[in-house]
Amino acid sequence: MSSFNGILAWTGYLLAAYLILVVLFYLAMMVMAVVKINHNRRYEQSMDLLSNSDFYDLGVSILVPAYNEESGIVQNIYSLLNLNYKAFEVIVVNDGSSDSTQEIVVEKFKMVPLHDSPIEGSLHTAEVISVYVSSIYPNLILVNKENGGKADALNCGINYSQYDYVCTVDGDSVLEKNAIKKVMRPFVALHDLECVDLPLQLP
Repeated sequence: MSSFNGILAWTGYLLAAYLILVVLFYLAMMVMAVVKINHNRRYEQSMDLLSNSDFYDLGVSILVPAYNEESGIVQNIYSLLNLNYKAFEVIVVNDGSSDSTQEIVVEKFKMVPLHDSPIEGSLHTAEVISVYVSSIYPNLILVNKENGGKADALNCGINYSQYDYVCTVDGDSVLEKNAIKKVMRPFVALHDLECVDLPLQLP
């Protein structure tokens, strides 16, 4: 009988210990949640302050690698040109498209050829054929090059970019008006930040 009582006692101890651990676990989760909420609240407050500052003067080069994007490239470029941001440029890199991507962009945005020699950038890429700049949007550049793939097109865009910050956008994507502001906020709040990614939203 005493052994049975002993088993019951140990079972009670184990249950009590288990309940204590469960309570401690949920208390720890609650504390972590409160800390996270307070951190997010302070971050949002700092972001609100930054929204009223002049840090948006930091220039951004928006790179658009395009391969056979004739159906959506115009809408994409217009969405970029209408961004709510002070200093930015849009560099469309036509990566050897076999459709009318180049002709559509040149015609729609009144592009005129630059007669300077192609830039010998620090990043090796497939050969650049021609470079255009818009006569109505001076911050819009079109680079036509031999096909080399998306990564090669982005490297080419970096070679032609004039700003320290680079944003990459697919040729069939459309950004909402304040997208670049949202991208740049963390760079100012967190000085050691090197990269930011925005979530993709499908229509």
